[in-house]
Amino acid sequence: MKIGITGSHGFIGSYLKKHFSKHDVISIERKPPYDWALPDITFDAVVHLSGANIAKRWTPEYKKELYNSRVIGTRNLVRSVKTNTLISASAIGYYGNRGDEELDEDSSKGSSFLSDLCGDWEAEALKCSARVCMPRFGLVLGKGGPLDRMIPAFKWCLGGRLGDGRQWMSWIALQDLARGIEHLITNPNCEGAYNFCSPNPVRNQDFTLALAKALHRFVGPPIPEALLRFLLGEMADGLFLNSCRVVGKKLLESGFSFLCRDLSQTLSDILAN
Repeated sequence: MKIGITGSHGFIGSYLKKHFSKHDVISIERKPPYDWALPDITFDAVVHLSGANIAKRWTPEYKKELYNSRVIGTRNLVRSVKTNTLISASAIGYYGNRGDEELDEDSSKGSSFLSDLCGDWEAEALKCSARVCMPRFGLVLGKGGPLDRMIPAFKWCLGGRLGDGRQWMSWIALQDLARGIEHLITNPNCEGAYNFCSPNPVRNQDFTLALAKALHRFVGPPIPEALLRFLLGEMADGLFLNSCRVVGKKLLESGFSFLCRDLSQTLSDILAN
């Protein structure tokens, strides 16, 4: 298969290039600000991952960049690309802060900045004339990425729960994410939004305990919500304090099987490699 990947130099894109190494993988580079250097070919599938780093402080100016890099970038890609299948990334931030509510693909969109961003991002992808699948990623665990930014604090026994620690965290192992994308590409009946999350979400306090245990460290002191909001602004709620208990109902119903279902084992396996 000819597979194009935007954002191919990032955490997920780099892994996907290795995962699909037996295929003809082509990196689709961005032409600033939000256009694309596209070869004159028809792809079997394009995996669209590109977007500004979400884990930077959300100033008003940077929120515009987060939005434009995803929404306008996707709009321009859809207008120009020739592909049989478009896999266009999204995120579980679509659902917003939902407490203990169990969320599947039929659950309503939230009302936060991140929810609106994901909703508009997906709307642009759906304008593509090809078959479109939109994986809504949970917290992606693997070598590199978010986990690497957490580990130093935990190694110094400073990694504590965030706020009261009762907020739900929905996660997926990087290898399952790659397998899931391959599943969407190779199953022509798959269309629309798919939650890319392990069947076993955990509360933040349990994630904190699991990571500390995997690193053979003590859990650090809790980090107050007020301190997080002072340091990170709006991003504190969007990425760390909001509760999002998401299950991948459609992915499982389509015949996909997760290899990594247990968080403690997944963290141990990642850290052992």
